Amino acid sequence: MLESDSLRHGVSRTTLPPPAQPMTLSAFIHTHMEAILQEWEDFAATLSPLEGAGEVELRDHAASLLKVIALDLATHQAEQQSIDKSQGHGPQANQDTAAEIHAAHRVSSGFTGEQVMAEFRALRSSVLRLRARDRALTSAAEIEDMVRFNEALDQAQSESMARYTQMLREAQNLFLAILGHDVRTPLGAISMGAQVLLHDPALPAKALKVGVRILNSARRMDEIIRDLLDFSTTHLGDGLPIDPHNVDLGTVRHRGRGSPGLSPGSRTDPHHRGRIDRLLGQRAHGASLFQPDLECHRTRPSRQPGADIDRGRRRGTRVPGTE
Repeated sequence: MLESDSLRHGVSRTTLPPPAQPMTLSAFIHTHMEAILQEWEDFAATLSPLEGAGEVELRDHAASLLKVIALDLATHQAEQQSIDKSQGHGPQANQDTAAEIHAAHRVSSGFTGEQVMAEFRALRSSVLRLRARDRALTSAAEIEDMVRFNEALDQAQSESMARYTQMLREAQNLFLAILGHDVRTPLGAISMGAQVLLHDPALPAKALKVGVRILNSARRMDEIIRDLLDFSTTHLGDGLPIDPHNVDLGTVRHRGRGSPGLSPGSRTDPHHRGRIDRLLGQRAHGASLFQPDLECHRTRPSRQPGADIDRGRRRGTRVPGTE
């Protein structure tokens, strides 16, 4: 029917609505938020630290995490911004992100690093599976949405694991510091007891020898604990305390039983003399386990670090009885 005929007969021409635009992944996450969170909750309940936990603890900051990802998907992103984000150079937040807060809570719950990563892996699978079930990905925009979703989730996972690692390292260093501090009290009692024994004029020679060995061992143990405390201090934010003084490394070499390669008059910290002694003592002990071949002392310098040492070890023969 021609247009004039349709108007003549009173038939109105109907304008068809434009085809519906496919739902973006950002809108899909908001629309199916509860379904995604339920799958997150079901998986979290299978992890041993959360056995018997309630819904709030199981879901934790999953909803906030999804909202951040959905907001990122809805924000325009240039190609260079996508490349920077994939290389870990994305914009840094001024405050803790949802992923970082989630990691802190999971550390408090006793999660391992593998379990934290497993939650993100399960979240990725849930979103992609539900999205594929809703509609097939056919357009370039939908594929780009999927790529950006993976980028955003990778960013959240990196933030979460960085916070998890940081908190775990701080807890370990704090434990070492507390342990080193608490061990010094009984060690001080051992050292004082050994000194009392050594001041006894009636002490037999054999007991005197044992007392000297106890005192020396206590002092060595105190040096090790001091090293442990310094190690913990440096990892907790403070620097390693150093007060340099002149020390004769020739004397240190003599205490290290003739370890070669040191020149007297070098400058070092007296607090670290015990460390140098132990270093040279360990080297001397390792060398004493081998019968050296004369040729291994004439090795030529090599451009590859450690090559000469390896040749010397291969030529040396282990002393019988030290296996």
